[in-house]
Amino acid sequence: MTRSEIVRKAREYLGTPFHHQGRAKGRGVDCVGLVVCVLRELGLEIDDCRTYPQTPDSGLLLNKLRQHLEEIPIDRAVSGDVYLMTIMGYPQHVAFVSPGAEEAPIPPSHMTPPLQRGRGGFYQRGEMPPRADAGAMSPSQAGRGLGEGRIGIIHTNRQVGRVVETGLDHAWKRRIVKAFTIAGISDE
Repeated sequence: MTRSEIVRKAREYLGTPFHHQGRAKGRGVDCVGLVVCVLRELGLEIDDCRTYPQTPDSGLLLNKLRQHLEEIPIDRAVSGDVYLMTIMGYPQHVAFVSPGAEEAPIPPSHMTPPLQRGRGGFYQRGEMPPRADAGAMSPSQAGRGLGEGRIGIIHTNRQVGRVVETGLDHAWKRRIVKAFTIAGISDE
């Protein structure tokens, strides 16, 4: 398994609707489902837990990640690795690291419109949500300092209702709490 295969496989899910505990490409996945499905399609044996609530247990998620992946320093994460990120202050969101726009432009059809402050949802504490269209940022705003060059994330964004690929701007970077890699992965 190579890093580019992981990113290529994850991109096959772009546009797939959000569905809590979903595990079906094109029909519905959540952030955990995206990671589970991609790694399973690439031949990795993953123990899938589908009994988590809408707001996942941070400890359970972290334990499952540590069970199947190798924890690495955040600044060593590169394409194909997995970030554990906070939502509402708790680590409960995962995303694949993808190359930035310089290496692999994000197709406009998979860019997401800016989010609006909604009623309820994940942002009830007066916090502004991260911009879902962050992939369109300028090179000076790109996610430098986390790994080499510009990077992005492929994840299921519940607020926009589907799997998206976005640039890693400050709003998303500040949510990263852990990074993981797949044992034996090839850089290709």
